[in-house]
Amino acid sequence: MQDFIESRIKKQIFCESIWSDWEVEKILQLVDDKQMRNLKLFPKKLWEIKSSIVMYENKVLILNLNAIFTGVSIENREFCETMKSIFKICVKSETNIFSI
Repeated sequence: MQDFIESRIKKQIFCESIWSDWEVEKILQLVDDKQMRNLKLFPKKLWEIKSSIVMYENKVLILNLNAIFTGVSIENREFCETMKSIFKICVKSETNIFSI
């Protein structure tokens, strides 16, 4: 994972990400600036799923972080822009928009 982060930074690809508020993610959030990332954590009482949604330029990565690590990458500018809009709404409102 560290190699991936370093490669992304070298390519100047900014990362916006939505995760549940877990201990590991709190540590990751501390280095957001250094790792070119905006990691938004939601309280587990609002959004307790073992997944993350990560947006890079025109790609969206949805990861399942449960027992079997799996994910899907979607490369579509319109979908990514929609996800970024949702991200901005979540950051602004700090509510769990996914339960609406």
